[in-house]
Amino acid sequence: MDEQQARHEITIKVVYDFPVLIEYDPEEEVYLADCPALPGCYTDGKTYEEALANIQDAIRLCIESRLAVGDPIPVPQAIHVGGEA
Repeated sequence: MDEQQARHEITIKVVYDFPVLIEYDPEEEVYLADCPALPGCYTDGKTYEEALANIQDAIRLCIESRLAVGDPIPVPQAIHVGGEA
């Protein structure tokens, strides 16, 4: 058995569910989307669906950037909005 045959690669895929906040801004007439677990990760969209798609892309880019420079990926936390937790 040569070295190439003996070498095995293992790929592990980790799936995170990052909560996001999406709210409508009537003054700007856009939906604002934010991922509180990733500081600076926010975007907007003309529709709710567009804002959701945009924040998914933004989260992916934020995580890729963190991995590229060796920064840790924060563990997602639940978000409680209004009322009692």
